[in-house]
Amino acid sequence: MTDKQLVRFVTDFRTGVLAGKSSDLMCFAVCAALVPLLRRLGIRCELVKTDLEDSDLPTYEHFWIQLADGCALDPTADQFNGDGADSMPSVYLGPPLSMHGVLSAQLAPMLLAG
Repeated sequence: MTDKQLVRFVTDFRTGVLAGKSSDLMCFAVCAALVPLLRRLGIRCELVKTDLEDSDLPTYEHFWIQLADGCALDPTADQFNGDGADSMPSVYLGPPLSMHGVLSAQLAPMLLAG
């Protein structure tokens, strides 16, 4: 599956899970359901939980998917729009960013039984 096909597949999956609702606070629901499906398709990946800090909020968690090549696949990246971040697409595929814990280095991979 090409990167473009993967993003399209994940976008369609996300659309079904969210059913027209916002992606805010839906990262676990989308990612936890998506990881086993991707694995079934032969895509090696893991669910990752990152603890993030915000000056106005206590520490909170963000879930995303790390692919075997180290890339971040984030099907709810757009929930960070408006938080001072550049405009994020609905589905982000690329190098891990600060919202993936790169700056804090507090990654805690959680492998799902697949």
